[in-house]
Formats: sequence, structure tokens, C-alpha cells
Amino acid sequence: FRLKMISNEKMDANFRVTDLQGRVVQELPALRFDAGITSMEFNLTDGLRPGLYFLEARTSNGCHREKLILKR
Repeated sequence: FRLKMISNEKMDANFRVTDLQGRVVQELPALRFDAGITSMEFNLTDGLRPGLYFLEARTSNGCHREKLILKR
């Protein structure tokens, strides 16, 4: 899937994918973003079954969650 980050300043972000029970099923490498719009692509299909998941992005400014639906 493709992710677009928009920031007014440089920041580091940590990403993880959780299942519906809140268990972490995948940790993604920490990334550094420059100010502005950054777009990147993640491959989350490795080891995950089709279903509903949440992508959590944590930065020094807080946490944001997005729902992901994985289809095959």
C-alpha cells in the first residue's frame, strides 16, 4: 500500500501493524521524513492473512491510526 505523510518539519516516525485484538503483528523500520509531502510504499502481505488491521504511526507529535483491509 502507499502512504503519504505531510509534515511542517523534519520528524522521525515508527510504524507498526496491529490486529483487531491490538496485538502487534508487524513492526516496520523507523523512518525520517523531511518537511513537506513524502510518499512511500510498504509491502505488508508477508506473513499476514487477509483481514482487518490497523497501521499505527508514532511521532514526537503524537500517534495516528489508519484501518487497513488486506485482500488477496
